[in-house]
Amino acid sequence: MEWIIYALGAFLLTGLQRFFYKIAAKIKLSSLATTLTFMFTVAFISGIYVFTHDITTSFSSYTLLLSIINSLSFSLATVCHIQALKYSSSSIVYPYIRLNIVLVVCYSYFILGEMLNKFQISGILSSIVAMFLITIQFKDNSLHKGYSYSGFTFATIAMICGAISSISCRYAARSIDKFVFIFLSYVLSTIFLIIALKLSKIHTDKKYFYNIPLTLTIGIFMGILNMLGFYFYLTALSLAPLSIVATINGMHFVVGVILSFVIFKEKITRPALIGLMLTTISLVLLTHF
Repeated sequence: MEWIIYALGAFLLTGLQRFFYKIAAKIKLSSLATTLTFMFTVAFISGIYVFTHDITTSFSSYTLLLSIINSLSFSLATVCHIQALKYSSSSIVYPYIRLNIVLVVCYSYFILGEMLNKFQISGILSSIVAMFLITIQFKDNSLHKGYSYSGFTFATIAMICGAISSISCRYAARSIDKFVFIFLSYVLSTIFLIIALKLSKIHTDKKYFYNIPLTLTIGIFMGILNMLGFYFYLTALSLAPLSIVATINGMHFVVGVILSFVIFKEKITRPALIGLMLTTISLVLLTHF
């Protein structure tokens, strides 16, 4: 059961990293600039390991393809995640986005042939109810009037892209050196985000670039946490089914919601609380063997 240690480690580290998304959103740092900083941090650290341990032989066209898919989906998911947090509270955004686990479990069942038991099926049904309860909260609990549609749109994109990223990680974990995959994924993500910054011309985020030290500090912390969490996640995926590992990791939003409640004093409405509880219950059911 060694994989459980790695899965729980990924859960905690990823949860802490996602809370930094909230911090970045709270102090209104540029989503693109912050994400670029943390992507570069991971690429730099993993690159040092790859080229000092002589494992570059793991590079291949298959490795590159999976890295492109993962980097594109994860980069877009990260930017949209931070943007969604600017429009809606953590108690809504975190659990809604993490319901991408339903998409991952369905893929695991229909494509990978991983069987679901009655508890996991109950978990999917609970997730659907939770998704409904949490989704309607975008209308009534946006941080700013008129932002409900934007928050929902960004969160939905982040949810779908997060599922794609998780699925690509499963294939990589079983056939590719983990550090090579991390390195290529984050180098490509860094390139994609640099291009995105150029194309966006910084628009509404321009004024936030005056606080470069803060952007770098938050981004580097996010990168270190993500580097460790991603390695633990890939290791767990190489030892256990995607549907189980991804589900445990998917519970990491609870860390962000709790910290947001304690530190930022965010209120949790009754429907959102019920949705949060149902989401947690569904994730527990999905991990039942």
